[in-house]
Amino acid sequence: MRHFKQSTRISTLAAIMLGFLCLSLFQTAWAIGSEEVSGELDVIIKEDFDHNHFENDYFLRDENGQDWYQLQFERTPPGHLRSGQRIRVKGQQNGRKFRVESLEEDSAGKSRGNPNEIYEEGEMASAQVLDERKAVVLMVNLTNASAAYTKDQIIGHMYTNSRSVDGLYREASLGQLGFNPDADGDSKPDVFGPFAINYDNSTCGYYDWAAAAEAAAQASGIDLSQYRHRVFVLPNNLPSCSWAGIANVGCGTFCRAWIAGSTGMIFTHELGHNLNLAHAGTDPENDGTINSVYGDYSDPMGTSSSSWYLFNAGHIDQMGWYSNIPGAVSTVTAEGNFTLAAIGADPYSVGNTPFILKIAKPDTGDLYYLSYRQPIGNYNQLSTTYTKGINIHRYKGAGYAATTHIKTLINGETFTDSSNGISVTQLSQGNGYASLQVSFGCATGTPVVSASPSTLALRPGEAANFSVSVSNKDIAGCGNTTFSLEAGSNGISGVFTTSNFTLLPGQTGSSSLKASSAMADGSYTLSILAKDLDGRAPHHATHGQGAVTLIIDSQSPSIPSALKGSINRQGHIVLSWLASSDAQSGVSDYLIYRNNIAIGNASNTGYTDTTVSAGTAYTYTVAAKDQAGNVSLASSPVSISTATSSKAVGKK
Repeated sequence: MRHFKQSTRISTLAAIMLGFLCLSLFQTAWAIGSEEVSGELDVIIKEDFDHNHFENDYFLRDENGQDWYQLQFERTPPGHLRSGQRIRVKGQQNGRKFRVESLEEDSAGKSRGNPNEIYEEGEMASAQVLDERKAVVLMVNLTNASAAYTKDQIIGHMYTNSRSVDGLYREASLGQLGFNPDADGDSKPDVFGPFAINYDNSTCGYYDWAAAAEAAAQASGIDLSQYRHRVFVLPNNLPSCSWAGIANVGCGTFCRAWIAGSTGMIFTHELGHNLNLAHAGTDPENDGTINSVYGDYSDPMGTSSSSWYLFNAGHIDQMGWYSNIPGAVSTVTAEGNFTLAAIGADPYSVGNTPFILKIAKPDTGDLYYLSYRQPIGNYNQLSTTYTKGINIHRYKGAGYAATTHIKTLINGETFTDSSNGISVTQLSQGNGYASLQVSFGCATGTPVVSASPSTLALRPGEAANFSVSVSNKDIAGCGNTTFSLEAGSNGISGVFTTSNFTLLPGQTGSSSLKASSAMADGSYTLSILAKDLDGRAPHHATHGQGAVTLIIDSQSPSIPSALKGSINRQGHIVLSWLASSDAQSGVSDYLIYRNNIAIGNASNTGYTDTTVSAGTAYTYTVAAKDQAGNVSLASSPVSISTATSSKAVGKK
């Protein structure tokens, strides 16, 4: 019995030790597994229309074109990442997962696909040239669920119905972008399948499903390399997936879209993400916070309803579809009355009437987009919410970013942005045109003061000179303003060469500031104010503020110590020493002397003399200099001869 207990204790101890060993080996494996992978990035957006929510996944396709990894980030990934970018990641691999420790983007930023086919930020195909995208649709059956549509239904959604994805893009782009139904040239639309893959719907392994479906398609003789877009039509009943559609954001060598919903507009929406289009949301308060991610029903990048309609003004401008029509998109810089033609009308029948007006929103850097929408053309199922008058959207003006619908006006109604002094009033609408008035009032901004250098170190009594500028941040609707510069705090003061500026909105005035430096050693903050001198202070509620730091330093740094010398393989003399200290302004650099003659300087504690000759003896010293220009005494010398050894030979 005693022997049995002892054996049990030994076995338990062995099990514990084995457990620790396994854990250690596991941790070691992670550490040893730290590696570097490069390839093409896949950014996937997953759409949950029902809950007004989306999220992104990130994958990396390795250089060999076969392996892929799902990237896991400890922090939020950079927002500008897009599919098709070439990146290099370092981190730890565990199966198909790759935990990213660092990420480096290729300077070119493009995939190895045809760069002319990649939609960059704010880029579109050349005007009046048809960009006919090649897309293949693969129907996918899981082991316990079948594809949602028949092949004929998919062909209809994509190409042949009276309203289709291809038809919508061609009409919206004025014939500049479409999807080729027969890229392989067999006189049949390129919709294939269904392909049965060995996965069920218990987990949402959409990336595995795509790879398996592609392998099955290629095994059946389909050449996928000729297609830029790969669309997977999945079963509807996917209990483990919360989305109706997902897609690549941007398009590299190829891009994918997964469809699990029941409307043709889901195809349009997900292919829009492939084209670098972001969502169309709503912000009725115009406060920069999107109320509903998919709430703009005037654009396919909103919710994917069963109705068919064209894109909003922001997305049309992003894609450049009207850029080849003179005057179709106009930027408003002066107030006045304007007329807009309805988007979708024949651009060659409206004369010089613009379709889109843009107004800068200075406080955020966004643009307001004004447009008029009517049920025109084949894709005319637009809600009457948007057809009653001028539609006002916000968008940053280029690249992948959400557009937001703010308001649709009716006759006599005014939209006002009081922060920027912008007013838009609808005067009339009907017969394919709407008229409006744009007014610019005076919206003032706090003047901006900047100074250079922001910190200046010098010795007592030396000239302390700074460059100062003040910028008038009022908008164009305001008159000029006179600002007065003042400087002083902590018992010190400054004098400006020019202290008063009369500036128009957006203008900047410059001056020089001379500050007193006849103080004891220390750090001093000198505040700078730009005040409204002409009595408009109620409009400029806050003075412009800036500051500079003045460091007075009369003390030299400590002497560099432990100077050593050696000869490297190239025969150059390498010096090293211990850092000096300087309590006031800090060490700026070190002065290097050879045979008592200055030969250079170093920003750190090392220096290589490459100008030495063979068989010659040299003596070196080093002195430290601080930010104020004080120089320490020289260090103890070190003598070294290039003829003695290729190893360290320093001797005092």
